[in-house]
Order: sequence, then C-alpha cells, then structure tokens
Amino acid sequence: MPGGVSDKPMNVTAEFATNYEKQDGYVLSARGNPLGNVVKSGNRVIVHSANGHDFEVPVLKNLKEEGSWKNPLKAEAAMVKIAEHMQKLECYACHSTWVPQYYGFKYVIDYTKQSIDWLDSPEIYGADGTTADYKGEYVMQPGANTNWDYSHVRWEQPPLGINGEGRVSPLTGVIQTVGTVLDPQGKTIVWNYVAKTDQGYNAIELAPLNPHTTSRASRECTDCHGNSVTMGYGVDNGDYDSSPEVTRYADIVDTEGHNVSEFTQAQIHAIAELHGDFTQLLNKDGQQLQTVDSHWPGSQPLTKLQRDVLSRSGVCLSCHRDISDEDIPVNMLRQVAAMTNMSFKTMDEHDAIVNQNNMLISWIKAIGIVSAVVFVLLLCVAATQRKRIKRLFGQFKAGYNSAAQKETMDTN
Repeated sequence: MPGGVSDKPMNVTAEFATNYEKQDGYVLSARGNPLGNVVKSGNRVIVHSANGHDFEVPVLKNLKEEGSWKNPLKAEAAMVKIAEHMQKLECYACHSTWVPQYYGFKYVIDYTKQSIDWLDSPEIYGADGTTADYKGEYVMQPGANTNWDYSHVRWEQPPLGINGEGRVSPLTGVIQTVGTVLDPQGKTIVWNYVAKTDQGYNAIELAPLNPHTTSRASRECTDCHGNSVTMGYGVDNGDYDSSPEVTRYADIVDTEGHNVSEFTQAQIHAIAELHGDFTQLLNKDGQQLQTVDSHWPGSQPLTKLQRDVLSRSGVCLSCHRDISDEDIPVNMLRQVAAMTNMSFKTMDEHDAIVNQNNMLISWIKAIGIVSAVVFVLLLCVAATQRKRIKRLFGQFKAGYNSAAQKETMDTN
C-alpha cells in the first residue's frame, strides 16, 4: 500500500460500522488509525458521511499543483513557503478564527445543604430493576453547589499552546475554579480561593482543543505574530487586570486613594492567590502560571523559541529607524519617488516596496557570497598551481613575443 493509507479498516469499524469500498486505501489519522469512512481515490480524498452523502476533501497538494487557491498569496505564504506551519501546527490552529473561551469559574459549596451523590446513586436499584432516579430516592451527600458563574467569556484571538500530540493548538479557558466554601454553620471558611498544583502553578486550566469553528478563512498573520494573548502572556502582556488580588471599588477617593464613604461596597472582590488575568499563561519572564491540560502530559505552553518567533514587538523600527532626510540614499530615493509620483503609504504599496527591497537585497547578498566563494577558490588554485601557472604564462608570453617579432619582420 502507498504511504498514508491502509488496506483494512480498524476491527471495531469493520464489526460495528458501515463498511465502505477501500478504493486506493483507507486514509490514516494523525495517530496512524485507518479511518473507515475516509478513502483515497486517485488523487482525491472522499469522506462518506453518516447521512449517506459523500464529500470530497480539498487536498493541499492538489490545490498547489492546480493553482486553485482561493487566496493564492496568503495560502502559499502560510502553507507552502513556511514549512514549519505544516510540520508543527494543527490545521485548526489557524483555521479556527474564533474559539469560545470561558474564564474564571466562580464556584460556591454550601455545607448547610445537601446534594445528590451521582457516584453512589446509580448503585441503588430495586429487584425489579428500577433505579434511584426512577424512584427519586437518591444517595445524598453533605454540601451543595449553590452559586456558579464565569468571570467573562471571550470569542476572539485564543491563546496558542502545545497539545498532547505535540502540535500547536488553540487553548481555551475551562473550569478555572475560584472556590468559596461555607461550613455546616454557614460560616465562610474559604473565600475566592485558587488552589495550587504540585508544580506550583495555579490549579486553573487552559486546555488545548479543536473548537469545531473551522473555516476556509484563517487567522491573519498579526493574530499570532506580535499578539501577546496568542503567545500566552495575556492581554497587553499581562498588564490588563494585572492585580486581581486587589479589591476594586468604584467610588470617590481622597488624595491618598482611600474611599471617602464608609458605605462603599466592593465592585470586584479580591482573589488573593491570583496574580494576573485568567488568560495569562506565562508571566513576562516566561514562567508558567497555570496548568495546560491536566489529561495529556505532553501539553504545555509554547516554547521560548516559538514565542520568540511569534514576537514582533518593535519590528517596524527595524526599517523606519533609518528612514530620514539625513540619510543620503534614502533621501535620493525619496526625491526620485516624488519626481515619479510614487507612493508607499497604503498597505499594498508598502508591502510591494518591502517585498522588492527584500528580493533585491537577497540577490545582492547571494551574488556577493557566490562571488566571494569563487574568488577564494581562484586564490586557492593560484596558490597550489602557481608553478604550473607561471610556466604556462611564460610559454604564452614567449609565444606572444615570437609572434610579434615575426609580424614586425613581415611588415619590414
């Protein structure tokens, strides 16, 4: 069989699912399992759906060879020219342009009340087979969840991390529990508490997932490159909502920042153990602050190298710091542009001049390097073959002089 396909589906598929003709083979999943409803047919990939419809999957290789991209410039730059995108990223890392993200899960357990024990209750059943939920006779346990809510929900620009497969994936806030506990007497014994893991991280979690929001359009380059949220540093590099351990008020304060009214009430209560907003996975020094996926041990934040690649802070200055009227070559080009009515102000014009400059400089450097290598090789040849070269030069000189003398004699 050719690579990437199998001639047989998995046993469980063959036994319990619809068996489709293999054609050129059942396509293998990322984990190497043959997908019984996805087959290769020539250079096409066909998905047989449960509703009886067949769908042809766009194959990137075919799109490239046929030149049938919907957006050739962006598609080839992202998926052909930059090989690491294909090697290290999940497809949905870019093609999921939005992800539901639930941050800061407030959870109150009240031990003055009871709740159903859903582990023991299923073990209670009658001789006639009726269960606890049928009779409404459950096993009860101390404590009940009396209040829960999320701090906030976001949809745009999810953070990126590494999933259990070792590939870059979107992350989303899941149960980032901030707990409050009331004892049997109704006294608060735990207030807005964030637990710690054995590794010292906050026991709140950002989890890798496929959000099932895949679209043909993908995230823009700047959604990841230069975006502090995507890199895991939080909103505005963690400066936004950077002190949740401080109680927030919204009232008149004196010159020292103290509330004037004695009746002032807190608008946002402090979370003493939390330092940084719920989206912040890493602090500015790159130290991990919260958990990434408690199920797969390989899950983690982006590596330092990956974050450095994404970081583009101040990239504009790499060019614009030298663009001034005092620089002779820049001033000359500016005068030429003015005379020819050229402009570089719009995005397309700016992109074009940057691309032209990159290609020009690349060619100059390439030609310079090749020329230097050839020059060094010529020097090496001259050094090792100097006697032979000297002899050949002498023979040439003697022959030239002889020919010149003969021509002179013939002229006379």
